[in-house]
Amino acid sequence: MIAFGSTNNGGATPAAAETVLSLKRSGVGGQSNDNNAQFLLSRYEVAASYGARTQLDLQLRHGDSDYGNAMTWKSNGNVGVGTTNPSSLLHVYTSTDGSSVPVLENASIGTSAVSALSIKANGSYGLFEMYGSNYSGNWGASGVARANGFAIRTPASSPASYMFLGPSSPNPLYLATNSLPRLTVDSSGNVGIGTTSSGAMLTVAGMIHSTSGGIKFPDGSIQTTAATGGGSSGQSMITGWPDAIKCVMSNPAYGDTYLVLGQVAGGYYYYHWPLQPADVRVRYNSDGTFSGYQAGITTSDCNKSISQLNTDGQAYYFANGGGSAGSMADGTAGAPGLYFSSDTNTGFYRPTTDTLAIATSGTEKVRVDASGNVGIGTTGPADKLHVAGDIRVGTGTTGCVKDADGTVIAGTCSSDVRFKTDIEPLGSRLEQVSQLRPVTYKWRSEEFPDKQFGHETETGLIAQEVQQAIPELVATDEEGYLKVRFTELNIYILQAVKDLYNRILGIEDHQATQDRRIANVEAAKADKAEMEAQLKAKDQKIQKLEKDNASKTKELEDVKARLDKIEKMLKSK
Repeated sequence: MIAFGSTNNGGATPAAAETVLSLKRSGVGGQSNDNNAQFLLSRYEVAASYGARTQLDLQLRHGDSDYGNAMTWKSNGNVGVGTTNPSSLLHVYTSTDGSSVPVLENASIGTSAVSALSIKANGSYGLFEMYGSNYSGNWGASGVARANGFAIRTPASSPASYMFLGPSSPNPLYLATNSLPRLTVDSSGNVGIGTTSSGAMLTVAGMIHSTSGGIKFPDGSIQTTAATGGGSSGQSMITGWPDAIKCVMSNPAYGDTYLVLGQVAGGYYYYHWPLQPADVRVRYNSDGTFSGYQAGITTSDCNKSISQLNTDGQAYYFANGGGSAGSMADGTAGAPGLYFSSDTNTGFYRPTTDTLAIATSGTEKVRVDASGNVGIGTTGPADKLHVAGDIRVGTGTTGCVKDADGTVIAGTCSSDVRFKTDIEPLGSRLEQVSQLRPVTYKWRSEEFPDKQFGHETETGLIAQEVQQAIPELVATDEEGYLKVRFTELNIYILQAVKDLYNRILGIEDHQATQDRRIANVEAAKADKAEMEAQLKAKDQKIQKLEKDNASKTKELEDVKARLDKIEKMLKSK
């Protein structure tokens, strides 16, 4: 046994790892700890009372005085770079802010140079490969060169049974080019191409181009040509503008071509088939007439309007079963001309000229007449929408009905001040509203049959009289007849009620003032009567006193006369 450094064989566990090999060479002057390295041997786990598991650490000088742990080997075979506790066969660790990618490089410029990482389990392989810039050869018969290419693959010999790519958690998988996601697989398995949000098994944000093979549908049928739809063979699924036109070119160099519909600014429809020798485009106006060629064609059978293509059997309208191309059977409510295969008495039919109807369960439910009036529950709609029955609007307990310019007609409608501007009071309307004359009347139905007026006596207003009183509540229709804005009239009546209420309040205040004045007058009268009674009583007292005084005066005069008489009698004696 050859040992370097400490060979502590005592029974006690060493307090720390001990150096078993130290390497040193001459360093730079003035730096005493330069160019040193050492191996340390330590015990990291006691397996039993008689043994332990050891590890060997390589430490290198990191700076002037400190050793830094560069690599650790454990007795279980785990190797750690940057960590003293490797948890796998190779554990590379760093806490540095930035890239910590291990590099596997082959600097050869040979034609077979590959830098690869081979992963093997139980005899099967998987490979990560980076091909050199001069590598010769392609990927199979694809014509795509391997040079400067990166691949994750299984080799031809002893390959893995399958390749699994993606997260095990409910997170999406992205495949990207130029740092942008091009293909996304979400947690539900939906695939998006050109979009990261797919609402179906496959969503493509862009054109799908099939150069061969076509498209296979769930029923096993394969579509290899432009779309043809549900009537007789070769009929388009759209009435009017076809969704696809089969146009047989007179020049055999082009053969049969299929034109795909698209609309661009200016009202043009472009029909494009990219499988020809040149990028050929033919252009039609929005009214269906031929406009011109974009490039690549000089003359052909495509120099026709769309209606002519239909006549020639090169473009078709939708037709149902027994109808001819370009038409559909009229049908009835019980047997619509256009119906569903699993519900033959539900669909569309033509009850009369220029009229379309919808039936369910063999009964007409909706009709659109020649004037564009729509009837629900009625076969004779009198207005643009005529409902023979109750109507519900809104959700829950709220719903709003408005006219074409957004003016409220009825219901629970938005009136939040945060939606409004230029708010002004309506002003007094009592005088205007008081001029309105409610009347009873009957419509002149026989003279105006197209208006479909009723025959019963009704109540209402005369528009001409409303126009004289409140002109802003009257409008004129396209025929010159007057109409009243009855919904806004309610607001005017509300303002008039407020005006009347304020006047009543004023009258009541005035009456209260008058009542107070009358009470004051009556109180004053009562005070006057009391004073007069008091004065009368005083006058009576005065008169009595005067009478008493007169009586006393007479008595005095009698006494005086007696005294005078006695005095005379005394003198005479």
